[in-house]
Amino acid sequence: MRNAIDPPARKDPSGTRRSPFREVSIEMISEPEAAAHAVLGAPNVVLRPDLTHTGDVFLIADAGGGTVDVISYTVKRLKPLELEECVVGKGGLCGSIFIDEEFDILLETEIAEWLALEPHLKRRFKGNGWEHSIKRIFDPFDPKIATPTYEVEIPTIGLHEFSR
Repeated sequence: MRNAIDPPARKDPSGTRRSPFREVSIEMISEPEAAAHAVLGAPNVVLRPDLTHTGDVFLIADAGGGTVDVISYTVKRLKPLELEECVVGKGGLCGSIFIDEEFDILLETEIAEWLALEPHLKRRFKGNGWEHSIKRIFDPFDPKIATPTYEVEIPTIGLHEFSR
């Protein structure tokens, strides 16, 4: 089994196992730059050379759980891909974790039974009823909805209505 997961190796005359790779070069880059490399190296981009040119500027927005970071890069070379930061990146503590925390407060203050719920039921609801439902479709700026109402089923409590 070990041979199946080890990279192919050769034995030199002394019997020592050696890697078939002569040299490996590893370069550390920032997460936003790695995202730019992933996008610009994707097959649907690489196969369309008309999409990317030397001198193009790309804006990367990384909206994560705790922070949102924005940075821009200029394409210096296409092969191999070389990017250069063209404007100093900015970031802030405004990720989705803060929305989640406010929703927790809403549940605790509006639904008395919430505090008595088993932790696994809370997690299940917050995954299905919140993370993959209300949170994805909520838009406080939608002019068509004066006061949006969402009906959700909370395990062992039944239906509850939330209004903004």
